[in-house]
Amino acid sequence: MIHLRPILAVYLIIIVLPGCFYPNNINRPRLKPTAQTSEFNKKYYNFTSAQIELKKGNIDQAIYHMKEALKIDPESLYLKRELAFLYAEKKDYNSALDVFSSITEKDPNNVEALIMLGKIKQGQKAYEDAILAYSKVIALDAKQHDIYLLLGGLYIEKSEPSKALDVFNQMIQHFPDFYTAYYFLGKIYMEQGNVTQAEKQFKKTLKLNADLLEPKFELANLYQTEKFKIYTVKPSDTLKKISVRFYKKYNKGIERRILSLNHGIKSPDRIKAGQKLRMPLTLLHPKKVKFSSKKKNKIIQLYMDILADEPKNIRATMELGYFYDKMNMKPDAAKLYIELGKRSKDEVAVVIKLFNQYLDKNQFDATIAIAEGALKGTPNNSDLHHIAGLAYAGIENKEKALVHFNQVSEGTRFYEDSVVHTSYIYQQDNQTDQAIAYLKNIIDKHPDNAEFMLFLGSLYEDIESYDQAEKILKKGLSIDKKNVKLHFRLGVVYDKWDKKPECIDSLKRVIAIDPKHANALNYLGYTYAELGKNLDEAERLILEALKFKPNDGYITDSLGWVYYKKGLFKKAIEILEKAVSLVPDDPTMLEHLGDAHFKLNNKPDALKFYKLSLKNKNEKENSKETLEQKIKDLTDQGF
Repeated sequence: MIHLRPILAVYLIIIVLPGCFYPNNINRPRLKPTAQTSEFNKKYYNFTSAQIELKKGNIDQAIYHMKEALKIDPESLYLKRELAFLYAEKKDYNSALDVFSSITEKDPNNVEALIMLGKIKQGQKAYEDAILAYSKVIALDAKQHDIYLLLGGLYIEKSEPSKALDVFNQMIQHFPDFYTAYYFLGKIYMEQGNVTQAEKQFKKTLKLNADLLEPKFELANLYQTEKFKIYTVKPSDTLKKISVRFYKKYNKGIERRILSLNHGIKSPDRIKAGQKLRMPLTLLHPKKVKFSSKKKNKIIQLYMDILADEPKNIRATMELGYFYDKMNMKPDAAKLYIELGKRSKDEVAVVIKLFNQYLDKNQFDATIAIAEGALKGTPNNSDLHHIAGLAYAGIENKEKALVHFNQVSEGTRFYEDSVVHTSYIYQQDNQTDQAIAYLKNIIDKHPDNAEFMLFLGSLYEDIESYDQAEKILKKGLSIDKKNVKLHFRLGVVYDKWDKKPECIDSLKRVIAIDPKHANALNYLGYTYAELGKNLDEAERLILEALKFKPNDGYITDSLGWVYYKKGLFKKAIEILEKAVSLVPDDPTMLEHLGDAHFKLNNKPDALKFYKLSLKNKNEKENSKETLEQKIKDLTDQGF
């Protein structure tokens, strides 16, 4: 979101009242109106009217009057700037961008216009353009401290820590007492594993502002962080491949340790080429961490300092409790855990912090220790049982996950989710029949719950019992006619059941209810492409889906496939190559790219992608035989 300031400055007009400067006995000169004064009055009138309309909240009228003022003085950079601010106030960033661009064309060193240009570009995720604008601002005016923060933040966002370091080091040359710069330097050094520099910068931050809590948390975590080595992800890397390359082995325990050290990765499937991973150098799992008495006391003291300032600080209480736990100081840990449990009855923030700080970062061991410790202070807390269940599911301890999910009480906010997770555990354990029986029993108790019917329909779909899936999903829709998830799932069932007209109708209903449903837009467009019909409409639908998910590999593949079906094979290859770069190991995308190359007689490339597709195909996939035949035909031709 772009922060905007109100329109600045007003024209200063000195009104000379009759008699102020001339004695009464002297005839006052008469001023004849000229075209110039008339134009000035019109410009002033429109500018003032724009200000008045803005104060009333009438932005469109304000824009109209500002544009009228500009018609009279089209070269005024000041009026252009004010118009651009009005567009930005309206959130019409494209129009604002056009005006700011026109200002910088006339006046390339207009700092204020460059700042707004950078902010709008940043809001549009055009990061390179934003970086250029901010860099120029700093070159023109080195005292723009907010711009250093924006520029450094962009480099962090783009995973370019060295450039971010340069920006923040440049910042402290001009603002040696600006503690925020030192804090960010500490964060970057910490991410790079440079413990000495990170510690130095966090301590400098606290020296400048001793009341800050965040640097104390960072120091406490820095002292606890295990040693790691930075690994740069290569194209087509998976976490499994990296683990085998790095450790000569792979298992779920190693995967969890890597994920716990890389908080930005929510799933092992979501790593990208160029991404920097922290690879833990100690993988004795699980092992109590050893600390010297000096370091242990230093860590405890940091948490004590935070709690002295904020005795109810949830994060400090959790982190100190878990540190006591790791140090085998069980009574101290239990005291803090029980306190958290008692507080969780009235403070929902306790559960939220446990989720955000630990569970969402794949720190399952810590989540379990804190949740189960807190449950001793409030044994029937459904929220804590739910979080403990999720954490146990995360380490694939299904039995304990089920124990906690089954203690989530009916009517509580996570009851539905716990029911779904219980069913999912049965399903993943190849007990789909038990999952179905369990859900049917739950639905008997809650016959008006459409969400349970949605998941039961998915279970029937999984075992290809499409008639039963249709029946239960339609029952859900009789309860909630506008439930887009039910309509979408029904469309998928019809697709798998080879009932294309019904599939199309269901997807159209989803889009009618939610025109921004990217998955439905894509699914319908791809369905048309597969059928070879309504290809212009298919293209429109998929382009619309990409507005809401611009870097989605699967939607990008759909667009490429539409161009393939239209016979636009060069364009198809361009788009399909982008899709494969986003999702390198998807067999369908690889086969699509092979098909497009084949159509352009690029048979060696076609064979290469067919082989890659086959390598990634699941043994159960029906299309495997077709793909093998394509490879055989090309191989027989000598390619």
